[in-house]
Formats: sequence, C-alpha cells, structure tokens
Amino acid sequence: LHAEGVTPFFSPGRLTFVSPKRAEDILWCVEEILRSSAVPLVVADLPGLPALTPVRRLHLAAETGARDGGCAPLALLLTPGTGGAPGIESRWHMGPIPQAGMDNWQLTRIRSRSAPPRRWHMTRHEGRYQLAPASQGTTQI
Repeated sequence: LHAEGVTPFFSPGRLTFVSPKRAEDILWCVEEILRSSAVPLVVADLPGLPALTPVRRLHLAAETGARDGGCAPLALLLTPGTGGAPGIESRWHMGPIPQAGMDNWQLTRIRSRSAPPRRWHMTRHEGRYQLAPASQGTTQI
C-alpha cells in the first residue's frame, strides 16, 4: 500500500506491515492475525491464487477470532489478474473513473455467495467519500 494513497481514508501510521521471508508464509500470518482478532481488517497481497484448503483455514480462523475476541475480523486477499480464488465469500474490483479534476471510483461486486453482482460509484465530496449505486450507463471493468 502506498502511504499517500491511503491518507484520505486513514492515517498510514495505523498500518502494520508484515513481510514473511517465504511467500507461502503470508497466508499463515493472515490466519494467525484473524485468529487473534487483534485487528478488524487484514490485507494480504498474494503472489498467486490460494488453494481451497488455506482459504478454508482463514474462514475458521476468522470464526475463532470473532468468537473469542468479540470482533469479526475481515481478510482482504489481493490476488493477481482477475482473481478467482476458490472458497472465497465474495470477489470485488475497484478502479478509477477517469474524470478531470475529480476523485471518482467504481466499486464492483463481481461475485458473492449471498448477493448478485452490483456496482457503486464512490465520489469524494467535502473531504469525505460517498458511495451511491451506479446507474446503468456507467463504466464497467
């Protein structure tokens, strides 16, 4: 994550970066953080798509963290390309909507176990981001 890119959302000082020596240890770190329920959100930038078994372990770790820690932690897995990891709850895409002088984004729910695909526009207004359903004629990914 780029510090200047996250500044409009939160202070970069609130981030903790973990850099395991081996790529296969990334998911183990995420699992332990979810199980501890120490933080509400874990973001993992993965070099490839995880297999079903490690994803299932993340689900179980998050359930344990929610039960024992009182906080339902969320894992956001950033994957290369268009994603497609098995066993995930939902698949999302966020991309900019080019417009001169504007800070606009499109958030798309590509797939979800419990909801249909849908798009929203996120626009910065008076220093805050607002989310609104996208109209039919908007940019698609």
